[in-house]
Amino acid sequence: MVDTAKAEIEGDTRLIVTRDFAAPPERLFHALTAPDILPQWMVGPPGWTLTVETMDWRPGGTYNWLYQEPSSGNWFAFTGEVRGYDPPHGFICTQAYDPGNMGVTMGAEMLVEHAITAMDTGARLRVTMSFATAEDRAAAMATGMTDGMEMSYAALDGLLVA
Repeated sequence: MVDTAKAEIEGDTRLIVTRDFAAPPERLFHALTAPDILPQWMVGPPGWTLTVETMDWRPGGTYNWLYQEPSSGNWFAFTGEVRGYDPPHGFICTQAYDPGNMGVTMGAEMLVEHAITAMDTGARLRVTMSFATAEDRAAAMATGMTDGMEMSYAALDGLLVA
């Protein structure tokens, strides 16, 4: 069953986003980690693009993603280090936000855990973001991050069922 993303605050510093997809865990995992597939769906609002500059999913590997909105010249980026990688069950990485020219912050680096569970109708993705402080979590949520995640997940739905 395909659903919309649900965001839940846990404790002082965690945000959990859960989303169901009508695809098996292996296919969802591949779409979450393949550098040639990410730019097809992980772009948020219309008009934005994602360039995968580096992406090495081995533990200790790093990634660098550049988001751009060409008509305005706006950009921001995410970088991080892989802490765990367990296909098709999930992965753990750090994530640091570079605000580029957006003028907003998401605070210090966070830990992001992606867990995938099989369901009769497909797979459930649970993304747990552990922020350094409650203020960092509030700043990230104020950017509209969860809305952007759902826009991207809706695009991912289209790729997974194609």
